[in-house]
Parts: sequence; C-alpha cells; structure tokens
Amino acid sequence: MARSTRLLYIPRESPSSLWGLAESIPKRRSLPAFTYSHQLTKYCCEDWQIDIKKSTVIPPEEAKERFKAIARQARDQSKNVYYFRTQGSNHSKKFKGSLNTWEQSEQEDGTQFVLNRNHPLLNEVLKRIDDESARILNTYLKLVQLGSPSNILVVPKAEEQNVQPYKDADADFILQLAAFYREQEFIENEEKLIDVLLAQPAMDRFNRRTMQHILKEGF
Repeated sequence: MARSTRLLYIPRESPSSLWGLAESIPKRRSLPAFTYSHQLTKYCCEDWQIDIKKSTVIPPEEAKERFKAIARQARDQSKNVYYFRTQGSNHSKKFKGSLNTWEQSEQEDGTQFVLNRNHPLLNEVLKRIDDESARILNTYLKLVQLGSPSNILVVPKAEEQNVQPYKDADADFILQLAAFYREQEFIENEEKLIDVLLAQPAMDRFNRRTMQHILKEGF
C-alpha cells in the first residue's frame, strides 16, 4: 500500500471511523493524524456489521454507494494527472499522443486498456523493419493487449455450443493467428490448431464450434 493512500480506518479499541492517509496509521493511530473522525454508536455497529474480533466491517448499501462515488472521483483525478504528465508537447511537436504504454478505452462491455500504438519507440521499431516483420509484431502486440490482466477480467467465457456471433475484426485476427500457427511444426492437424487458438489470450470467449466456423469460412 502506498503511504499516500487515503483510507477508512476503524480501530479495535474505539468504535470510530477515521479517514486519512495510510502513512498516519503507524504513528500510534492517533486521532489527530486523520483528516476526519466520527464516533460510531452501537446502532452503527449493527448497521455496519462491525466484528472487532475478526477485524471485518461490512458497510450498509448506502455507505457503499458513497464510497464508490468517492473512489470514482479519486480515480478520475489520478487518471487525469497520470495521462496529462506524459502528453506530447504541442510546442515541440516531436511526437503525437502520449508516452504511456497503455491507454484506457471505453468499450460497451466495460473499460479496457489498449496499447499506445503511437509511442515513439514503437514507431521507430516499425520504421526499421520490413512489412512482414511488422505484421508479425503487430499480431503479437494484439495478443499482449488481449492478455492484459485487466482485459481478461471483462472477457465473458463461452458456454453454449452453437456458433456465436462475432465481429469481422475478431475473425480477421483469428485467421491471422491461424495462418501463422499453420506454419509451425507443432501444429499436427486442424484440431491441434484450434486447441492452440483457444489457448490464446481472451480467445476463450469463443467456443470450439465458432472457431471451426471462422476457420472454415476464412480458408
């Protein structure tokens, strides 16, 4: 935990809620060290389901919503500061975009992170390699993007065994991967190829029948 992390702290010896900086806690947990302090009555203990022995607290739904709003505001402020500090200078125009390696992208199924394809280092690499190498590199970068932990969390797992709806972009990417893996010695047959494709990051959102259908339509 970062020492500048703000948190809500409820001490064992006194039923009170304390809001302040994490770095203040080791200093004997003194009340003046916290920004806010509020005494909890016995009724609050019941509403908040405070268990001193187990050091657990389950806040009521109303409080949860307020905490979520506070967290969203803090997250947005932190994100704005993080992205602003790496923006390219409009005066020098030495590069466009930002120096971040990852950027947030709002999708229909939630917030995802995408690789910054305008990063000056990546642009320099792409300038120095041939088209075929650039194609393979971009395919790998797409896998890295799909396989990031935050993106995997929002990927629904395939359950039904009927052919699923899919986007043309997904089909094109699967066919790119298939074309590459078909040339590898460890791909013995079509079933092995599908096994490898389904093992790729975020590909478990497709079932086997859908993968077979895409390969059949594409080749």
